[in-house]
Amino acid sequence: MKFGRLILAIACICFATNIVFSCRSTKATKDNAPFFRMTFDDAIARNDLGHVAVADINKDGKIDIIAGGVWYQNPGWEPHAFYVADTKKYIDNTLSEVYDIDGDGYLDILGDRTPVQGEIYSELFWLKNPGPPYAGIWEQYLMTTEHQFLEIIKFVDIDGDNRVEMITVDDGWGKNGGLRIYEIPSEPAHPNQQDWKWRWVVNKTLHGLAIDDLNNDGMPDIASDFRWYERVAHGEWIEHAMPAPPREDHGDSHKRGHLTMHSVIYDIDADGDKDILWARAHNYGIFWMESDGGSTPAFTRHEILPGQLPATIHGAAYGDIDGDGDLDIFAGKSRYKHNDPGERDPLDLFWVELVRSESEVTWIKHQLADDLNMGFGPAIADIDTDGDMDLIMGGMGHARAKPSQDEMIIFRNDLSNFLQPE
Repeated sequence: MKFGRLILAIACICFATNIVFSCRSTKATKDNAPFFRMTFDDAIARNDLGHVAVADINKDGKIDIIAGGVWYQNPGWEPHAFYVADTKKYIDNTLSEVYDIDGDGYLDILGDRTPVQGEIYSELFWLKNPGPPYAGIWEQYLMTTEHQFLEIIKFVDIDGDNRVEMITVDDGWGKNGGLRIYEIPSEPAHPNQQDWKWRWVVNKTLHGLAIDDLNNDGMPDIASDFRWYERVAHGEWIEHAMPAPPREDHGDSHKRGHLTMHSVIYDIDADGDKDILWARAHNYGIFWMESDGGSTPAFTRHEILPGQLPATIHGAAYGDIDGDGDLDIFAGKSRYKHNDPGERDPLDLFWVELVRSESEVTWIKHQLADDLNMGFGPAIADIDTDGDMDLIMGGMGHARAKPSQDEMIIFRNDLSNFLQPE
């Protein structure tokens, strides 16, 4: 074990070649793989919400990190600015989604600017990856101004036409929110953004987005905000309610429903059907919905570690953190002045380990930090290609976040060394 920690210390020093950051280890126990925390100081624009993405931007086989208007080149994490922030906007570049929009083989980056006072809609845009040498400010194209507060974007062939669509969820601030499906135009760089044609799945205020086949009919369904939307023939959708937790009518939560955020559809109990895992963005709790399977599944709600997890979990990501082959959770409390239940509770950043047996599902919480305000979009990826999954997050950098934090933080997983015999 001492050898593993020595390797961590050396790696931490080498990692600082091009960017100044601070390092400190988290608590290591027999049931918790050790992590090293690395903070990139002042890395992210001050008026964003801490959304990060991971992808190979420069096609060198290494996973880079995208945050705010900067992509960080692996392995030295040299910063490359690709976007000039619009500081007049209320929140600028709230998203850092990655997809090859124009099909040229290079990953492009999507961003979003939310309205200032007096404006109605936000602007969704994409920035074209220029290819080698991947430098300078990327060319920007407007996609739509139909949204009011875009929460999540996913790219999937939702209608079985062998073309990928863009699916968005928008809380709408009580107006014009919901789930939309966008057709990616054949010429996405065309100056007329109305080429991005869209249609509703549902027009109501929603949070959260997960997509997979929940009823085993071969067609992808959508889960959002303790509901699921069944895709049926002719492009129609049927809404199904799920057993939601009680709603507390104070703060912003009375406007925003039950409000899940980052969600995933996954067979949690390994019984052969698809369950749903999601966190609440404006109240307490992370829940999993147990499916009874079949063509008309019913769901049972289970709260994960009640009383042990914080409120207002806007940021959550899912992946195999401990290397045992199942899905774990990386999440943390966000403070953003919504006046929600638990808004001012202590900060809490953690990962939750899924433990499955033949008879039950159990969960174990491992705290990573108590001084970080989790941003809206963390990520899980093997950024150092050592065979285990690392944790990446951005702090809440907007002025309304208390505390406001501009940093990007990496928790480097040393599971590969941790499992070595002493």
